[in-house]
This record gives sequence, structure tokens and C-alpha cells, in this order.
Amino acid sequence: MKKLVLLMCAVAVLLLVCASQPGWAEQYRLVKHFGYLDGWGNAMRFPTGIFVQEGKGTKYDCDDRCKYLKKGYEAKCRDSAKKDDTRIFVADWDSHRLEKYDMDGHLLKRYGDICPMKPYDLVIDNKGAIHSSCEYYDRIRKVNSKGYVAHVFFPNYTNYAEIGTDLVASCDDPRGMALCPRGNIVIADYGYRKIFVFDDQKRYITSFSTTVDGDYDALPETEKKDMDPLPRPIDVAVDGQGNCYVCYNKVFGVRKFNAQGQLSSDFPRTLSLPGSEMKLGGLALDRNGSIFVTDMTKCMVHKISPQGSVVASWGRNGQLPGDFYHPMGIAVDSKDRVYVVDHGNHRVQVFAP
Repeated sequence: MKKLVLLMCAVAVLLLVCASQPGWAEQYRLVKHFGYLDGWGNAMRFPTGIFVQEGKGTKYDCDDRCKYLKKGYEAKCRDSAKKDDTRIFVADWDSHRLEKYDMDGHLLKRYGDICPMKPYDLVIDNKGAIHSSCEYYDRIRKVNSKGYVAHVFFPNYTNYAEIGTDLVASCDDPRGMALCPRGNIVIADYGYRKIFVFDDQKRYITSFSTTVDGDYDALPETEKKDMDPLPRPIDVAVDGQGNCYVCYNKVFGVRKFNAQGQLSSDFPRTLSLPGSEMKLGGLALDRNGSIFVTDMTKCMVHKISPQGSVVASWGRNGQLPGDFYHPMGIAVDSKDRVYVVDHGNHRVQVFAP
């Protein structure tokens, strides 16, 4: 009888411990990792941004012995398969270049002499042109599908919108970028604390501020002592309705702005992430409206539901496959694969549910 009571008590304690842990129903596993710095600069060196260009898939015959049919051999395999022709574009910040990889992690192309110095992020428009942000030189560079520089503009001289020195549409330390469903380019401007929107022909469309009344009062006292206490946008993502999701460099988490630039959701009010301080490095959306963020403080990736609750979380500080060291850029494809730029480990890691 005493053993039964002890067993029941142990089960009760175990259930209580399990109930106190985050009930994440979803789990993500590592399926691919590539990059690495080889000491000669032949691989990634502190990458920051990422863009995934999905393909339709190329069919090929997997029967290598079919070529012997004419010699009287019987073909044992007549199956055909689809080759995943998804392309992964990476902004290699410290190497001053952009890189293109296939799903196997093979380097396909480098844009070295035509990419901006210190590229932070990039997007590819509907015509195949690459737009990349340059935080150090306050510019956006556009490269056409053939690899030639199409437009380079400096904000305080001739900016990306070609409207002179008008600071309304000038960039100051542009960081994360996103592509709208209509093909417009959305830029998170760290310096001006704004979101800028341009079309794929570099014409300025609109902009709005990412700070709201009460931001300063909401900061902890330790943050208020800094010379620049207000939050600045790090990355941006856009959903199918044109809503902009913005993540910040301080403890403000993720905010949702509508297409008119008005704040519609403030996730820090309901969001609960492991740890008391968040320093987000990247932001992405999946097709169901879930939000993925990289947490540079905890070296983790979090999946957040549209309602603002954490439904999955993985990663830890380290160098082994699946670990992170300052994760930054992030992307999600239509197959729910999550691509994470492992900035400090000089690589990209791919996860799947």
C-alpha cells in the first residue's frame, strides 16, 4: 500500500512538472546546414539576411541503367522524381557579397563586385532583380536578373526614390527587407525608425513611423539611461493583406501595422517568451499567418501564433548542428521549412516540422 501511495505521488509530481512547462505541440528538426568559414574566406563570414526563391521543381529520370536498354539489359527502375530547385540567397555581411545556394548547400553564384558594401538583407522582385540593403552606406542597390547593377542611390545625395535630398523618403541605416504581394519593396529603416515602401522601379510610395506614444515610458530604467532609448526596427515582414510585422532591437517584441501604417496589434502585451529580455534579429511569416522570430539573446527560434502565443521554440547557444550563436535573418517557404541565418557560426540552417 505504501509503495502504491509513493508511486501515485511521483506520478502527480511528474504531471505537475509537465504542466508547468510550455505546452509546445510543434517540434522542428534540423534537415540541412551549410556555409561555414574555412579560414580563407571561401564560405560565409557573418551572414545577416536571407531570401528563399522557390521553384516549380524539375523532373528527371532516376534510372541510370536505361541507357543500356539498347544492349539488351532490362531496366529495373522506370520511376521519375522531382528535383528541388529552390534557391537560397544570403547576404554575407562581412564578405561584402551576396551568395546563391541550392537546397543541397552547394554554392551556385557569388555577387561580389556588384553588391553593396556590408549587405544586410535582400529580396528578389517578380522580375528576378535583387534588391539589397546596405546599412553602412545608407543605400539600396538593385541588380537585374543578368547580374548587372541597375540602380545605386545614396539618400543624402540622390536617394533610392530619386527625389533629391528630401528626408521624407531617404534611408538611414536600412536593415531588413520584405516583398509585398504586389511586388513593392518594404524596408525597415533603423536610423529613422520608419518603414519605407518603394516599387520595383525604385519609386517612393509611402512611409510610416514604427514608434508610438508611450514607448519611452514602457522601457525599463536601465534602457532609459542609454543615449538612444527608443526602439528601432530590425526586420519587417508583410502578409497577404499588406499588413507589416516589425521586430525591434529592444524589448518591444513584434508589432503589427496595417497597410496605412496604423498600429493594429502589439504582441508584447500578450507574448511570453523564455527569459526576461528579448533582442530579436529576424522576422518571417508563413502561409498561415504564424510569426517566426530569431532571439539573439537566448540563441533560439520562436514560432508565434497570429494571436501572439508561442507554439514552438527550439535552439540553444552553441556550435553544434541545431545550435545557434546570434541567429539573425529567417525565412519560411511554402513547405513550412524554416531557414535561419546562424550569424555567429557563419552558416545557414534549415528546419522542418
